[in-house]
Amino acid sequence: MLKHILLTLLLLITISINSYTQYHFTCGFSSDNLPDNPPIGNGMTKPMKTLPTTSYDKYFRVLMIFIEFNSDTSSSSSPYWSPNNEPVYMNSLLAPIKVLGLDAYEDYKLSDYFNKITLDQFDVIGDVYHIVLPYNYDYYVNNGGISAATVDAFESLESDPNFDWDRYDLWRFNSNTQEFEMVQDDYIDMIYIQHRRIDPFNIPYGGVASTLADFTTNNGKYVSSESVSYIGSGVTGFDGADMPIEAVLGLFRHEQFHYAYGYHKPYSTIAGGTDMELCGYELGLAPMDMIAVGLGNVINFNSSTTGYSIGDYHTTGDIVKISTGTSGEYFEITNRQRLLNDGSGRVYDCNMAGDTAMGAPFKQFQDYSKGLYIYHVEGGDGFGYWADLECADGLFNWTVDHSTTPDWSSEQIIPVFKTTGVGYNDDKPATMVGRMSSRDGHSAIGDYHAKWFAPGVRHTYLGENGVDRVFTNDEDDRCSRDCMGDRWDAWKVGYNEVFSPYSSPNTKNRSDDSTGIFVYLESQNGNTANLKIYKVGEGGFSEDSILHLTPPSRPMGLTLSMSDCIDHKTFPVLTWNHNMEPDMIQIQEPLGDVKRYLIYRAEESISNVPTQYSQIADIMIHADSPAVFTDYDAYIQCGIPGLPTLDYRLRYKIKAVDVHNTVSVYSDFVGLPVYLWQRPGGDNFTYNEENNEPVTFSLSQNYPNPFNPSTDIKFSIPFSSFVSLKIYNMLGEEVAGLINNEFKETGNYSVRFDGSNLASGVYFYKLEAGLLTSTKKMILIK
Repeated sequence: MLKHILLTLLLLITISINSYTQYHFTCGFSSDNLPDNPPIGNGMTKPMKTLPTTSYDKYFRVLMIFIEFNSDTSSSSSPYWSPNNEPVYMNSLLAPIKVLGLDAYEDYKLSDYFNKITLDQFDVIGDVYHIVLPYNYDYYVNNGGISAATVDAFESLESDPNFDWDRYDLWRFNSNTQEFEMVQDDYIDMIYIQHRRIDPFNIPYGGVASTLADFTTNNGKYVSSESVSYIGSGVTGFDGADMPIEAVLGLFRHEQFHYAYGYHKPYSTIAGGTDMELCGYELGLAPMDMIAVGLGNVINFNSSTTGYSIGDYHTTGDIVKISTGTSGEYFEITNRQRLLNDGSGRVYDCNMAGDTAMGAPFKQFQDYSKGLYIYHVEGGDGFGYWADLECADGLFNWTVDHSTTPDWSSEQIIPVFKTTGVGYNDDKPATMVGRMSSRDGHSAIGDYHAKWFAPGVRHTYLGENGVDRVFTNDEDDRCSRDCMGDRWDAWKVGYNEVFSPYSSPNTKNRSDDSTGIFVYLESQNGNTANLKIYKVGEGGFSEDSILHLTPPSRPMGLTLSMSDCIDHKTFPVLTWNHNMEPDMIQIQEPLGDVKRYLIYRAEESISNVPTQYSQIADIMIHADSPAVFTDYDAYIQCGIPGLPTLDYRLRYKIKAVDVHNTVSVYSDFVGLPVYLWQRPGGDNFTYNEENNEPVTFSLSQNYPNPFNPSTDIKFSIPFSSFVSLKIYNMLGEEVAGLINNEFKETGNYSVRFDGSNLASGVYFYKLEAGLLTSTKKMILIK
């Protein structure tokens, strides 16, 4: 069990095998042979281009060998590779010859993959063999292990008089030109070795960028076991009986990419491993990967241009690159509309392996993962880059709330993280433990556990996908696999559009200093994203002018609690983090500096999910006061035995409004079940709420306050009496009589006051009931 815990945590590729088990692949890469200063623009130690695309004579040929031990009947029920038979997909991996065109290899999974993700610039073809070794597994356990088994496989190939090692020695690195050239160097270029047996020789990983054996061929060529070097000759995988074709693709493209990119690094096609390299996942090529090998269509930000239209990333190669002002540090932006696929609709451009994908990236729901992806890169354009993904749902501070079991095991116990606040510091990659402050769901890690759960419907059986909280009122532990990427990572129109010095995440550099960069996702037209990009002090733009041209960032940190029990009612109280843009501040006398927010509420019957939001308030809050709103239109009864069933389900969202009346996108939502107190409407009305007689005399603060032009005043009287409610100005002059010595029964009342005919200013409202009086202040702002 411990092994599978570690395998899950160190995940590179997870492919679903049946309804509840999963194939876990870990990489054993480790090398001291990487070149010191490899030239960028192609692979690090093996080519990543076979140009020109119009030539039939340039290609990268691979030798692929599927190996099983003699008389090995283990995993006999495997649907992928049964004993003494070829894998069912063996002839669907590598094309035998080069064919021109982007869609030329759709019948060959590996060839198709490499060709498409490199924009038709890397043709990988090859020959595939199935070999049954001369001895059984126990023999090799006692006689040379994996190395001896591999050598025997090579010798078995040589027993075929038609087999020719020369076919696999085609490329070399020319140290004088610093280029790869299609010239032999007597070292075999690339062998894919796949063993059928599960966990052979107690090897603790599923794949490694090495042949694990040296060999001199019968015609004087060399197979080198060096792991990732110019002369290294291949990669090795295990557990073949458990692997569908997608897993085979995932394993061998990953291990070959070590030859192209070197060590594991986060948010890369070779993400994985341990420690800092854990976060992020790319089945295709991340923008940093594309740039390093000279494949991306890089659009450098120029302050003289503010408008940028970028197409689907993996069909155009478009990458917008913005320098932070620090050498080698950039924001790199891609528009991923998931158009790149294998011809059957399965997407190669995958970086959401969590959420609905459930660890199997080919299963991702494309519409959920479409959008703009923003990477924060340091280390320049070469192979030494380091990056993280700026997730659109924001940065948070996390704590471990409790523990539970995931949807792949009924025994493994994993912590459940909860947010304790919003983060605004740069979430640069760090050590593996203690990453709980100012982190997104991708990179949060505490005590060697990543973030695996989010609120929603929990699975009821192993392998069942839960339901995201958007579509349910349930707030249980859904196994969402946030650490592997989810639907909230992408920036989308209407969800999160502004990446700025004031957003979360934000455009601070690695030193947590402001870069002055603003990125605004203005619109999405089909597969084209339209951006506006500004930098303070460049192109004639000041921060004030940029703020005028961009909306406020998405409001963050919305939470919901309930007020104290007042007259047997407790009311929903919203709190959130103030937007920090300077142009959020408006001057409203007599309040001074205020910030404006719009409050929205969705209502549904208790068993349904609220989806239709209506604005219920337009409020001003002093800039130095906490952002708080109490909804007096909804309540939960309290302090009364035998309460009736709650009858409504509510959700709330907010928007921020700046001094230019530009409105932000919605915040996230919060929700709860309540009794909904629907007001009958009208300019001036009273009503008595039945079955909840007050026990005290009270006059509530008017709501909204400040108001324009109307507000509601609530009061309670514990006995029947004559009542007056009047409005006075600052001079003590009566300006309105809402209730004029009218007899009222014991009860709770609400009166609407309309100040349309009054000037802006401070007013007082006074309640008299018998010998009792109460006076409060309110503010009219027009």
